[in-house]
Amino acid sequence: MSQNKLLHDECNGSVTLQNSDRIERSDVVPMLASEAEVPENDNQNALTITRKYVPVIRVQKPRPCDNKKRIMMIILGSMFVFIALVFLITGTIRFHQCHPSKISAQWDKRFLSVHFDDLVGLNNYALEKNVNQTSMSYLNSNGPAYLAVDGDIKTCSRTDAELSPSLQIDLKYQRPVGFVLVHGDLQNALHDITIYVVGEDGLHSYKSKTNTCEQHKGLVKNQAIITDCGRPLNGRYIIIEMKNSVNSLDSLMLCEVIVIQR
Repeated sequence: MSQNKLLHDECNGSVTLQNSDRIERSDVVPMLASEAEVPENDNQNALTITRKYVPVIRVQKPRPCDNKKRIMMIILGSMFVFIALVFLITGTIRFHQCHPSKISAQWDKRFLSVHFDDLVGLNNYALEKNVNQTSMSYLNSNGPAYLAVDGDIKTCSRTDAELSPSLQIDLKYQRPVGFVLVHGDLQNALHDITIYVVGEDGLHSYKSKTNTCEQHKGLVKNQAIITDCGRPLNGRYIIIEMKNSVNSLDSLMLCEVIVIQR
C-alpha cells in the first residue's frame, strides 16, 4: 500500500489503485535522471542524460574596507589638486613680479588711482613716518610736513615758495619699493616733480639716475602721480622734489604720500 497511490475518478467517484511507477504525467515537466525509466537490457550503460545549466549572476556587495579606500583616495586626490592650484597661482604671481609687463602696470595704476583713498592706510609704509621738508609755509597754518603722511588726504603739507622745494620721508628701514603714490592739491598744482628712492648712506648725493624713481615734466594731471619706478628699487628715504624757474617760484603742497612695498 505504501508503494501504490489512490486515484479518484472524477466521473463516477470510484477509486483506482495504480502503481506509482506507472503514473502518467499530464504536464510536460522534464523528468530528473532518477525518475527516468531505464530499460533493463544490455544498453543500459549507453543511456545519456543531458542536463542544462543556467548561469546565475551574483552581485557582490562592497565590503566596508572598499568604501574606506574610496574615501581615502578622494581625500588624497582633492589634497593634491589643491596643492597644485596653490603652486600654479603662486608661480604665476611670482612670474609677473619678476617680469612686469606694460599692460599689467597700466592696470595697476588705473586700480590705484580709483582706490587711492582706500589705500591711504593699507600697506602704506610711509604712514606716520618721520618726515621733513625744506621749509614750512607761514601763509598756511595747516602746512607742517607730517600732514603729508598722516593718512588724511584732506590735510596737506606746504613749503614756502622756493626754487627747489622738497619733502623727505624716512621709512625707518631699507625696503623694496613697489609703488609710490603722490597726491597734491589744486591750490598749488604739482609740476616738474622728481621722486627719488635713496639708500641709508645716499642722502648726501641722492640726485642721480640710480636713485631716480620718477621724473614728471610739466603739469601733473589730476594732481596725482602713481609710479612703479620702472624697475626694482630699494631704499630707506623717499624724496619728492619740485623744480621751479627763477622767475616763477612756487611752493610744494602734498596732501598724501603712499609707499607700497614690492
